[in-house]
Amino acid sequence: MPQCGLDDNRQVQFFKSNHEYSYPFLMKDKLRDFIFNELIFVSEPDRFGDDEDLLDSGLDSMGIMRLTMFIETRFQVTLPDEEIEPENLRSLNALERWVLRHQS
Repeated sequence: MPQCGLDDNRQVQFFKSNHEYSYPFLMKDKLRDFIFNELIFVSEPDRFGDDEDLLDSGLDSMGIMRLTMFIETRFQVTLPDEEIEPENLRSLNALERWVLRHQS
């Protein structure tokens, strides 16, 4: 049975991967939990918007390395080193899009 989730427009979206975190809302929750429990301190992480800037909020180079390793392990993807750039790391939505592009 194919996996599916709701996209930003509340439309059902299907994914190729059978991994449990292919659902966008689960993936984003796992990313949010890791980032705000391990890498960045914000007083109210639940109020941090999905498009707010993680880099401006304190995600540094060591945090980027840890985040990349977390993503590769948790979501079973390989993220190319040459794609570790601000546009893929800027926000929770950008991270989610980056991971989804590499899931098989």
